[in-house]
Amino acid sequence: ADAGALVRALRGEASEAESSLERRRAAFSPAPESETAGGIRSLVVLPFENRSGDATQEYFADGMTDALITDLAQIGALRVISRTSVMHYKGVHKPLPEIARELNVDAVVEGSVLRDHDRVRITAQLIRASDQTHLWANSYDDEIEEVLALQSSVAQAICEAIQPRISPALPWEFARPPRVK
Repeated sequence: ADAGALVRALRGEASEAESSLERRRAAFSPAPESETAGGIRSLVVLPFENRSGDATQEYFADGMTDALITDLAQIGALRVISRTSVMHYKGVHKPLPEIARELNVDAVVEGSVLRDHDRVRITAQLIRASDQTHLWANSYDDEIEEVLALQSSVAQAICEAIQPRISPALPWEFARPPRVK
């Protein structure tokens, strides 16, 4: 029986039992480095949730979504879904893998915005769609007058998380927006 298995293996054939064993081994083996480090070629920035409890602050959450889409779209090697397509998902509660399949993306950025008087907190997460693994997550707090710098900080951090998964040789740098007086 062992000789027959060897012959089948050399021919590229495997019995059902051998195939089953290989599938079980693969399930418990760590993913190859190329899969864990790579694979992000496209992403969607889902509409950020307004956690302020004030419906008049929706524009602020939408502005954060717009800013991230715009900043991340500057990465030439990355396909970023447009704002028009993304806004169809505002207030929609679907599983991330389903949204990713519908938009044909590898990763999802989701988050929330909380504005309280003169302070703002932005929370964002970068999630690999195939297995819902968090690749990066962070919260940022600052004064409201620094919101543009805060948006740039979030976009820069996401780019740094994505960059080695696209091409380690390409450095990305986002310039801070100039102060407007």
